[in-house]
Amino acid sequence: MPEPANLAGTPDDAATDSTPSFRDPALERRFSEEGFVKLRILPSDAAIAIAGRIARLYPHGVEANQPQSNWYLGLIDDDRELALRSARLVRDAIVPSLAPLFAHARCHYASVAIKPGGAGATPIHQHWPTTIDPFARRIACWVLLSDRQGSAARFRLVPRSQRILPYIRHSRSGDYFDGFSEQVERRHSRDLELSPGEAVLFEDSILHGTGANPGQQMRVAALANFVGADMGTAALLPDGDDAFAVIDTGGRDGMAEFLETGEWPESWHPVSRIANRNRAISEEEFVRLLAGNEAATLDHDPLDAIRSPRSRFSRIVRRAARLAGRWTGRGAPG
Repeated sequence: MPEPANLAGTPDDAATDSTPSFRDPALERRFSEEGFVKLRILPSDAAIAIAGRIARLYPHGVEANQPQSNWYLGLIDDDRELALRSARLVRDAIVPSLAPLFAHARCHYASVAIKPGGAGATPIHQHWPTTIDPFARRIACWVLLSDRQGSAARFRLVPRSQRILPYIRHSRSGDYFDGFSEQVERRHSRDLELSPGEAVLFEDSILHGTGANPGQQMRVAALANFVGADMGTAALLPDGDDAFAVIDTGGRDGMAEFLETGEWPESWHPVSRIANRNRAISEEEFVRLLAGNEAATLDHDPLDAIRSPRSRFSRIVRRAARLAGRWTGRGAPG
């Protein structure tokens, strides 16, 4: 991938803070509360023109190379030179419009994302951590570039879901919501309709997906990911059953090489080991965690309080009261 560009913030920013934030206090407040904001990044005609430039790099169209999501990503394209060309185009055309929004930030990577004509919806999913601190804020940007072709482009997400669990997604893990994934899509997600030039900026670990492309032409979008100005980048890989190895990627993303070969690039090296606290949860626990809106860290898991003996006893008492209320016809509070 292209070298990360320090296009946002100032040298002072890099020396004092590793958390990317929005310069506009109102945007920062909205992002902190919900985990996302929707903004217009480019005029519609400018976005469509960029989509045309990207499409010309793929004159024969594309095929999905992620079976679980029907997406084609230049980031993991077999043709590395083509992937680099498309990524450079996105970095040069899109990142300068995004970077001024942020303080204390740098662009970690940029990529093109194309959904072929007729491809289905991308299921709700969670991204892998890409920073030395796996729970540091990472701001992902998904920018629609191409014309909607008569059908609204939809970006789907679950507000506040980036906060609730110290769960680390990796290449061989299931999702913590595997047992109720259909309910997440149907009951808990929210759809955002986008037109060319509009973007969803979201906390990178939020649960999200995208709608189907019912048209015949490929749908072109751009991706850019921002991390703290002085935050190191990393890959987190399973180290036995009870830990993760934190692998410093040297400020340069080598995930495409790792996915292709299974070998670490020479620039990668282990820097630490952290406990594996991944746990599957129930839909009831998911709802309670969202309502509590309490941020998880490496040292704190909000799920512990929900699963404590006192909490379980309280739930049993409340459930018994509700059942008793139904039996008497009077109802019960809570």
